[in-house]
Amino acid sequence: MGYRAHFAKKYYVEYSDNSHFNNDVEACLELFDKLKIEYYYDEAHEMELQTKDLLELKLEDYKLNEEELEFIQDAIKIAKTAKYCKNEGYLKIHWF
Repeated sequence: MGYRAHFAKKYYVEYSDNSHFNNDVEACLELFDKLKIEYYYDEAHEMELQTKDLLELKLEDYKLNEEELEFIQDAIKIAKTAKYCKNEGYLKIHWF
């Protein structure tokens, strides 16, 4: 047992064409709270959302502004179609 370095033999990232919440991480986190979505967020500006939570959302139950609605619709679309979301059970979001 121990804490050791491991090499990634396969690593591939493809970002969506859309970007959201320009310089406003707090607004994004507030949206997750509003929608009662469990999330992980770290100091490296990476977030993870549970695929199950996204796919169970009923957006008509919430009053969302245009930016929030577009963001969450994009997240749901990716959660439905990205293979890793199905296999790993989460959607990853990077801020840069």
